[in-house]
Amino acid sequence: MIRSRHAAGAYTPLDGTRFTARDLADPAREVPNGERGTLFVSGPQFEPVPGGGTLRPAGAAGLIDAAGNVVVISPLEELVVAAGYMIYPSRIEAALMEHEGLAEAAVIGIRDGKRGTAPYAFVVLKRGVVMTERDIVKHLASRISKIEMPADIEFCSQLPQDAFGAVDKNALRARRGV
Repeated sequence: MIRSRHAAGAYTPLDGTRFTARDLADPAREVPNGERGTLFVSGPQFEPVPGGGTLRPAGAAGLIDAAGNVVVISPLEELVVAAGYMIYPSRIEAALMEHEGLAEAAVIGIRDGKRGTAPYAFVVLKRGVVMTERDIVKHLASRISKIEMPADIEFCSQLPQDAFGAVDKNALRARRGV
């Protein structure tokens, strides 16, 4: 489906493959290039969808940039909907990793009495670094919105990894009972 990856995290689709971004709340509405939405894909490599056509959900939130490249923002399963707002864990993780004292960070969604669901962060400090949750919240305050602020931050010695060496968010969800 993808021909090449660009340095900025955008991907060029294979010839004959078409990606579109659809409104997160109304998948029937295609959004303009540059606007975030649910990614859909079609092309000759896909069987027809019942009812006609080949357009299928790609399983990710993202956008199509001005050059027609696909930019994947976050897998849809990781999207956190808090008080009606769409929160991308990857955005919070990137803000966390801007802190020089953090070695790793991962964010999942948890049940929350106020927002329905809320971000929950797991962080691993670099060797020799001492930091509190308050230090991390202060760091995040100028980088993310209040609605994106994690409900809690858990300090870990390491994050679980899957067979490919990526953070195993399913294990983190299981650890939190999500």
